[in-house]
Amino acid sequence: MLAPEVDTVQAREERRRQAVLRYRRHVQELLQRREDLAGVSKLADLMSDATRWAA
Repeated sequence: MLAPEVDTVQAREERRRQAVLRYRRHVQELLQRREDLAGVSKLADLMSDATRWAA
């Protein structure tokens, strides 16, 4: 059996990996929504650019 410290490190790494996956999914959803709104408003265009640069 692994030591408790190792379990903690592994759990932390798993939580980090899950957070990265959630973030990437969220960014992808924002980009898809942006494609639906292409050219609808200047604000939507700016938000899309900011989202793309942050990814």
